[in-house]
Amino acid sequence: MEIMTLFKQVAKHLTGRDVMFRWQEPVWNNTSGAAYKSLSGDAIIDVNPGASDPVYTFLHECAHVRLDFSQMAPSAYWRCEPGSQITPEAERAELRALPREDRADQLAKIWLDYSKRYAWRYFAPTLFEGQLLALVDYPKMEIEND
Repeated sequence: MEIMTLFKQVAKHLTGRDVMFRWQEPVWNNTSGAAYKSLSGDAIIDVNPGASDPVYTFLHECAHVRLDFSQMAPSAYWRCEPGSQITPEAERAELRALPREDRADQLAKIWLDYSKRYAWRYFAPTLFEGQLLALVDYPKMEIEND
């Protein structure tokens, strides 16, 4: 299975909505990932290929789409060039301290632990792919209770 298709399947399964997934540096400079809401209400996730843990970054952004999408302000930022938007360090620290970041971290860690625990079942060529395959099968009952 193509890796981009797999990312999209996992995102839809975990968030309950179609997600445009982009394997690229986010619009905001010096970030590992970002979730956006387009002006037409579509969910978009960017994951920086250079992220220290791209699966975790992806899951963190999926958690934002699942938990915070209704409160996200629609914007056209996602159309900007990767890394073109600069966020001052003080503002970045404030953003990281928001409760929504803690909630997204907590849910991402639950999903990440599951993916690591069950990745071996899929005989995937890499752990990375095995983790994504495991998440496609993440129990629906657990998603509703997360």
